[in-house]
Amino acid sequence: MSIVDASDHNRRRLESYYEINAFTVRIDHSERLNTLIAEARALRPLSHHEKIEQLKKITGNSLRNAYELMVLGSVPDEQALGIDLVRRTHPLSYALEKGAGSCRYQGALFFVLGYEAELGDEHHLQVAFVNGEQCPNSVFNEVVHLGQRKSISLCAETLQRQELDFTRHNPFALRHPYTKIPGMTFYSYQKTGPDYEIFEEPERISTRPAFIGSRHKIHTLNK
Repeated sequence: MSIVDASDHNRRRLESYYEINAFTVRIDHSERLNTLIAEARALRPLSHHEKIEQLKKITGNSLRNAYELMVLGSVPDEQALGIDLVRRTHPLSYALEKGAGSCRYQGALFFVLGYEAELGDEHHLQVAFVNGEQCPNSVFNEVVHLGQRKSISLCAETLQRQELDFTRHNPFALRHPYTKIPGMTFYSYQKTGPDYEIFEEPERISTRPAFIGSRHKIHTLNK
């Protein structure tokens, strides 16, 4: 099952993921990212499940959960770093340098590493409304392989304190991602024959109910 209608004419094929703005995170070049890309490419011979588990570990080890640091940081410097990464906009290299990131950075990194590991038949960067309070939205990754769709929230999976996990109180949140966000672009990659191609689209064409986010809400893409 394809999430996106392959006949949609709004999609545009991209040559690379570099310099895309994935829900406000610019994916830029860095030595740290190059190292992680090499690790991801080494996973290509593994099974689909093994790739997912290894990529989650690489992402989690590279980017501590900034939302958790903001809320429960044990020292002021940790809290300040968490606030900075949750509430301000930075390129991916900045998060990798700091060793922490909110859902936006974790999702962007997992997307890049998934592409390099040749993970799945499709991979979509998504965002969903989760609770409407301190953290109204959360970015997550949606991977399709052999017709099976799997939603992966690195934000939820990298938490040390599970009481912060929005999926405990809203277990169906990731079933209803936004399909259109004014001023935002959606990104995905798909397997086309032996190759993988990256696409951007102003809105997601989906068989699921449409959820439209406001510019104000998405500006606070924290977590």
